[in-house]
Amino acid sequence: MAKKKGTDKFALPKWLKEHVPEEVARSELFVFNVKLASDKKIRVNLVEDIDINFDSLEDHLEEIPAQYVFWAAIYSELKSRVTVLEMRVASRRAFLTKTTLERFRDKGIKLTDKQLTNIVSNDDKQTKLEAELAIAQKHCGKVYHMVEAIKIRSEHCRSLAGFKRQEREQSGQQT
Repeated sequence: MAKKKGTDKFALPKWLKEHVPEEVARSELFVFNVKLASDKKIRVNLVEDIDINFDSLEDHLEEIPAQYVFWAAIYSELKSRVTVLEMRVASRRAFLTKTTLERFRDKGIKLTDKQLTNIVSNDDKQTKLEAELAIAQKHCGKVYHMVEAIKIRSEHCRSLAGFKRQEREQSGQQT
C-alpha cells in the first residue's frame, strides 16, 4: 500500500476506498495477528501488498517474488496450524466419545447418536478447541486468497509494464 507523503500511515488504495466502508477498511478485517509455529507473533496486513502504484511498475515487479514467498510462507504456517488443530479437535472428540460411551455403558444406558453428539459438543474444552480452529481456518482462508491476489497482481503488473514499455517505444519513434 502506498504511504501517504510525510506520514508513517498507509493510504487506502483507490479500490478499497471506492468499495469498502472506511470503518471496515480500517478495521481488523484486513489486519490480524498470527502466532507462528515458532511461537513468534506477526501482524498481517492484507491490503499493503496488493495495491499497485502505476508510476513504479518495475519496482512492483521486482518486489512481487519476495511478497509471494512471504505470503506463501505465512499461508504454509497457518495451514500447518489448522491441520494440527483439526487433529486436536478430532482426538478430543474421539476421547470424549469413548469415555462418554464407557460411562453410560457402565450404568446400563445406551445413548442414541444424537444424544452422544450433544454430550460431546457440550464439553467446554471441545468447544474452545473448535472455536480456535474456526478462527485459524478464517485466517488461513484470508491468507490463501492473499497468495492468489499476489499471483494476479504479478500478472497484472507484467501486462501493465508491457503496455508502458510499448508506449515509451512508440513515443521514442515519433520524436
